[in-house]
Amino acid sequence: MRPDTCMRSMIYMANLGLSDYRQALRVQRALHAHCRATGENVLMLTQHDPVVTLGYRRPREQLWLSAAELAEKGISLVEGLPCMAAP
Repeated sequence: MRPDTCMRSMIYMANLGLSDYRQALRVQRALHAHCRATGENVLMLTQHDPVVTLGYRRPREQLWLSAAELAEKGISLVEGLPCMAAP
C-alpha cells in the first residue's frame, strides 16, 4: 500500500464511556448503518454495565439466578441476542 493511500482513510471515534448495554447496542447499530451508507469508518469505544445475554436458543431456565436476583446484583438481562465474548 502506498503511503499517500493510507493518509486518505479517516477513522472517527465514538467514545461512549461507561454505558448501558442496550443503549450501546442501539448506537452500534446506528453507526453500522451510517458506515454502510457513507463508507466512513467509526471506532466505537464503550464499557457497558454488567449484563447477561441469552441467545435465541438459551432459555431462562439455564440461568442460575432469576432476572430479579440478577437485577439485585446490578446485572441486566438481555434476551434473544446472539453473543460472542472474546479477548
